[in-house]
Amino acid sequence: MNFNVGDALGDYQVVAVLGKGGMGEVYQVRNVISTRLEAMKVLLADLESNSEAAERFMREIQVLAGLDHPNIAALRTAQRFRNQLLMIMEFVPGTTLMAKLQNGEVTLADGINYVCQALSALTYAHGQGVVHRDIKPANLIITPDGKVKLMDFGIAKTVYERSLTSTGTTLGSVHYMSPEQVVGGSNALDGRSDLYSVGVVLYEIATRRRPFEAKSDYAVMTAQVQSAPVPPIDLNPTLSAPLNLVILKALAKEASQRYQTADEFLTDLQSLNASTPQCSYVSASLATDKYLTQSAVAELDLRRTEELTQGSRRAWTIVIGCTAIAVITLLLWLWLHRTPTRALSLPSGDMVLVDAGEALLGRDRKTVKVEGFYIDKTEVTNRAFLAFCHETNSPLPPRADVAPADNPVTDVTYDEAQAFARWAKKRLPTAIEWEKAARGPKGLTYPWGDSLDYNLANIPRYGESVKARTLAPAVSYSEGASPYGALNMVGNVAEWIEAPATAPTGNEFSNYQTTFRDLTPPLLPTEPFYQVRGGSYLFVLESNEEAARLLWDSTPVPARARMRGIGFRCAKSLGR
Repeated sequence: MNFNVGDALGDYQVVAVLGKGGMGEVYQVRNVISTRLEAMKVLLADLESNSEAAERFMREIQVLAGLDHPNIAALRTAQRFRNQLLMIMEFVPGTTLMAKLQNGEVTLADGINYVCQALSALTYAHGQGVVHRDIKPANLIITPDGKVKLMDFGIAKTVYERSLTSTGTTLGSVHYMSPEQVVGGSNALDGRSDLYSVGVVLYEIATRRRPFEAKSDYAVMTAQVQSAPVPPIDLNPTLSAPLNLVILKALAKEASQRYQTADEFLTDLQSLNASTPQCSYVSASLATDKYLTQSAVAELDLRRTEELTQGSRRAWTIVIGCTAIAVITLLLWLWLHRTPTRALSLPSGDMVLVDAGEALLGRDRKTVKVEGFYIDKTEVTNRAFLAFCHETNSPLPPRADVAPADNPVTDVTYDEAQAFARWAKKRLPTAIEWEKAARGPKGLTYPWGDSLDYNLANIPRYGESVKARTLAPAVSYSEGASPYGALNMVGNVAEWIEAPATAPTGNEFSNYQTTFRDLTPPLLPTEPFYQVRGGSYLFVLESNEEAARLLWDSTPVPARARMRGIGFRCAKSLGR
């Protein structure tokens, strides 16, 4: 949902549009009661149907609700407006550190001051069990009086919760990712990953460049894992030796060789000699006088030099290990980045690759960036589903044991589809993944093009008798394949999508109660509904215009419903 200047949302009125972030649009709003200016973040309209994005947005609200620190942008409240979740936050005037660096406005003294404030915020956040996972200059706002505010906890993770990236998606900004974040250990990430990212930021402040630059994200990620950074003092000879060592320690490949806490990192920055700028805006407990004497500085240099010497003895082992990781990563990357016509063969069915990139989606063909993934070439068949039922002792869906083995399985609930996906080490596709797989990057009206051809899909012609309609084998209609090689994305069976849907209301819900009158207990408007997409062989087409909606429109269906015209196919994230 987009808002315009002047729109009223409960006690708030939109004053200005501030911009668009990775997940949401941000507006400046005024509380009409207190007149205080706030910032309002709203989930991007293109992501509203994405259950993972919605869950991540909700998690950001919940994480921020538990944090209270002067260097973290505060959450004021969260509310719903016309079923749209809104996040009302402290309005922070100022400029991002990224913009200041690009404009050459950051002195070394100021930059270290900013890093100290960021570390103060992380000392607090890590103490609350929260790992940010996306520390970068774009997420640090500098106010006009030089105070830092840490922003965007959208992919933050608490140590008490499961990860939303369990399917293999790598989240974060590649130039600032820790090695362990690059290789996909998101479930095991702790605060030391954030400290590596802070080290990258400090390196950039000190040298005016990031440790690893390359022409592709993959090359940067490989360097994060296996390459040693050029010592910052080689790029900026004016740096002090202690500051050089602090930065290199923060950038250690092994988390155990890095700073173990943000407080330890902050203490070393504060403990540099008088020629190195000191930190301000830190908490009182961390702001005590810790300046070193010249002899102490010499001792620090000697200790750090010994650490680097000892570290070099481990370097070959690390290099060999990292090289092996790099080779494996390269082979995996080459495997995953095959041409879209190549298939991934699994016991539960062949999959086709949908490459990463932008796609034109929705009714209006808006540009949406979609990460690469695999999707089943066909709907899940009775043969595959029966194997799942026999291995897991799950009940068979109605008629599955007598239906043709190569026909799509039908009469499965949303939860049963999810259970099969977990068994097959896959998942259900999100709405945007399913649509891109069906329409391709150019947003075709149908998988094969923009003109309706009944010979390319199992969809009924207008007026065709229901008795004449039959379900086709999952491998049918190969000439109507999508640009990525997926079959029957239109017709045959409608497919469950991992996207919650809103229950119908009024007379439409009464019609639903009639349609699903066999449900026990009776259907309620408060129970879970999920999207199905693609239409089915039983779908009644009133016009060509209605057929044109099959790929971008969805139908809400109760999660526990079983229907002859509903089946599913699975997706799989790259790297898993």
